[in-house]
Amino acid sequence: RVGDELIRSQITWGWGRQANDESDRQWYLTFDEGLDDQGQLELADWIIANRESSSDSYVLDPYESDGTIARVTGEEREYGSFAVQKIELIYPDGTAETIVETNLSCDQPVIKDFVRLEICSVLIPVFYSDGHDWYANISNRLESYREAWTRLDMAIAGEDPPSAGPFILMPIGIRRNSSVGLLYAWSVYCNPMPYIIKDRLPFYISSAIFALIVLLILSATLSKKVTRPVEKLCRQVSFGERCSDVPIRELNTLSTAFNEAQDRLSGQINREREFTRAAAHELKTPITILRSHAEAAMEDISPEKRQQYLSVVLEESDRMARLTNDLLEASQLESRPMVRAPVDMDQLIKQVLSYFAVPARQKGVNISSDIQDITLIGSRTRLKDIVENLLSNALHYCPSGGSISVSLALEGGKARLAVSNDGPNIPEQDIQKIWEPFYRVDKSRNRSSGGTGLGLAIVRAAVEAHGGECGAENRPDGVTFWVLLPLS
Repeated sequence: RVGDELIRSQITWGWGRQANDESDRQWYLTFDEGLDDQGQLELADWIIANRESSSDSYVLDPYESDGTIARVTGEEREYGSFAVQKIELIYPDGTAETIVETNLSCDQPVIKDFVRLEICSVLIPVFYSDGHDWYANISNRLESYREAWTRLDMAIAGEDPPSAGPFILMPIGIRRNSSVGLLYAWSVYCNPMPYIIKDRLPFYISSAIFALIVLLILSATLSKKVTRPVEKLCRQVSFGERCSDVPIRELNTLSTAFNEAQDRLSGQINREREFTRAAAHELKTPITILRSHAEAAMEDISPEKRQQYLSVVLEESDRMARLTNDLLEASQLESRPMVRAPVDMDQLIKQVLSYFAVPARQKGVNISSDIQDITLIGSRTRLKDIVENLLSNALHYCPSGGSISVSLALEGGKARLAVSNDGPNIPEQDIQKIWEPFYRVDKSRNRSSGGTGLGLAIVRAAVEAHGGECGAENRPDGVTFWVLLPLS
């Protein structure tokens, strides 16, 4: 507003100069007074068709043109504006092209030849740097602009424009100027989304229906592709069968896990069966001997014979007691929690060696040792079981007049305990199996040539509980059993 005059912004506007000189007067071109809605749309289409690819308006530049000029007919107005009645492009060959012809009536039309010209319109879509125009329906843009002006007119007239709809009226500045009076600046924010939805509503509805159909088809297909292998996998697991491969990688991973678990369970069951069978075999012989000698002692026999039978009964009873204790100890190794504490391994070995001094002397076996001072973090009870069982095994198989050597040293950051004894070698095919419960190299299970068959199994369980490893190797004159234990 300038004084009492209301100056509106234009839908289509432009500017031009009659000379290619920045100091030359620049005329502001107005079009809206002589253009109806159809004229606005036609001019916007012409600008879109004739603008440069990197511009959002039509520009006539003397530096880039071939000498073409723009002949503008219209009426001069105040403030340097020029109301356009007609614009023609005059080419160097004398031909002319009419850009726009408005309905503006002029009593005395003025003709000006511009060498520089630019025409813009709010209906033209925004241009992006990738060379593509943003989609815009210029008819909807014109409708939005007209409605925005209607709301602004209501606000200027003191009426309250309706709050509903996509338009928001905002005053963006008020300033006072002594020469032209009071100026008001207003802005109408237009949300184009309702018009975009309205314009493309059939496309959106058809796209939504198509997406829903595709989603249903994919859902049905994928559900069958997943549920069938899952059902097959469930059947195989319920019947205890090995799971076969399926087309889904994740289910294959699950099948592999089931198969591995089944193999481990099967191995554990087989080991339990072998253990039970071996334990029954170990108990069967002494029970049979006990029963036969007890029945014989009940008969009318000489006192010397009865005393002999009772000695056998006592011997077999002691053997069964040792077997029972070893079975109990083997089961406790798996179920009893291990309490770790610092253990002076050298002192522990020396203590156990003192226990075996008398039995070794009675058998005529010499025991030597080479023990370093080493402290481990572990269970003293289980470490003692390791040393006692290795020494017991060595003394049992060492012949009279033979020797046993015990060593403890650091090897690769671990403690290495080795117990060597003179005697027969272990066959290579059996050297890895001697750690299994009740396994004997002598398949006849001659009780005079072996113990309960659990000593080395107890050693392996205790070593593995400490995170170590154990093994055996033949020497030219005997066998060495070794154990590697981490220090902590």
